[in-house]
Amino acid sequence: AIGRCTASNGDQIHVKPGHVEDISAASGIDFDVAGITVIGHGHGTTRPRIDWEAAEATLVVDAANTRLVNLHLVASFASVAEMINVGAVEGFEMYDCLIEDESATAEFLEAVSIADAATGVKIHGCTFIGRSTDNNAFIQFEGTCDDVEIVGNNLIATAVQTATVALIDSASERTAAVIAHNNLVSQRSEEHTSELQSHVRIS
Repeated sequence: AIGRCTASNGDQIHVKPGHVEDISAASGIDFDVAGITVIGHGHGTTRPRIDWEAAEATLVVDAANTRLVNLHLVASFASVAEMINVGAVEGFEMYDCLIEDESATAEFLEAVSIADAATGVKIHGCTFIGRSTDNNAFIQFEGTCDDVEIVGNNLIATAVQTATVALIDSASERTAAVIAHNNLVSQRSEEHTSELQSHVRIS
């Protein structure tokens, strides 16, 4: 369906309730057409589901202004390195998606990895559920990014980590960033567990 879209034409892909898609290879799904939106229909357990079936399986985003809406994204294999890999592109957005581990031994290490120099990333109203002691960041900024919005998400770690792990982590500063109204749940009992580790500069 992505290959049949026209770049920067406002094309949409609508996914029916109950549809299941498997990813078993690196770049198993490649958002390589600019300006497309994938919209899942249904709610609760009827939402379209994508399963990551190998450690190297990834959904990659290497075109600008793409959007995911109302999808159920599941780690169904041990130590999935990166579920979604966002390249140095502009305008990737996610809305109302559920991202979760299938079990304590079928888990993601990073859920959304965002490359250095990506801009205009927006993640709103999503729920991330980690069930493994091996989870790393739910949202990982790999470098400097501009115009970022991480708003109204639930980031829930249900397993007790052996060390402090940031739910939102950053390798460098965010500029023109809004990180607000997120519900962060960690099982670490120590004071200052740093569920949020991010250098934010509003400019």
